[in-house]
Parts: sequence; structure tokens; C-alpha cells
Amino acid sequence: MSRKAREPVQKRAIRTRRKLLAAARQCFSRRGFHGTRMDEVARRAHVNKERIYAYFRSKQGLFSAVLQEAFQEVTEAERVFLALPDGDVPVLAERLLGHYLRFHAEHPHFWRLLSWENLEGGGQLNGLSEIRQAAFRR
Repeated sequence: MSRKAREPVQKRAIRTRRKLLAAARQCFSRRGFHGTRMDEVARRAHVNKERIYAYFRSKQGLFSAVLQEAFQEVTEAERVFLALPDGDVPVLAERLLGHYLRFHAEHPHFWRLLSWENLEGGGQLNGLSEIRQAAFRR
């Protein structure tokens, strides 16, 4: 019996979705929305192209999911600042700058995706404002 046959359908679906998002993040951060082809994303993820449409409905839906995931990474990384004691306030700017420099070194795709999105009109950023607003309120 093959591994796929033994693996529960739900776990396989989650794994496939993750592979698609990772492949799409690579492609979109290199070539932007218009330069990315769904055939390439499917090939990189080692899945059938129809899976993209089953999970994300469209190329736009996939791009939106990739951007949402990138912004969620930033939001999660910012949680560290919620626990800072009052004594850290005088050095807060230094800590923030250091944190964001480390984040961007570890997640180079974030700036590339954001730059492509802005170059292509920024239409997806409107849908991401809820994620960022929650972080800003904190």
C-alpha cells in the first residue's frame, strides 16, 4: 500500500495546501502576480494544477492567500512586543528596529511580495488591513 493510500485525506489535504502556498510564495516573490504561471506553481509543489483551483479558486485567490500568510508571519513575530515590561520603553525603538531587521533577514520573501503587490496596484492590500489593524491596536 502506498504512503498516500495510508495517509488520512485531511492530513494529505493540509500537506498539499502547504506545499502549494510554499511554491506560490517562491514564484510570486520572484516574478509577481502577472509573471507567475500556475503550471510552475503546481510543478514546484509536485501536485496537479487542478488542486490550486480546488483550494484557492483562482490565481488571485492563491496570491491573496500567500500575502495573507506573509502578513500573519509579521503579526505573529510582533507578539513579542506585547510582553515587554515598562522598563523596556526607553529602548523600545532600538528593540523594534532590531526585531524588524532580523525578521526581514529571515523572511526575504515578505518585502518582495509587498513590493510586487504595490507595483501591481495594491489591490490585495485592502483585504489585509484587518490583520494589520489588530496588530496596530495592540
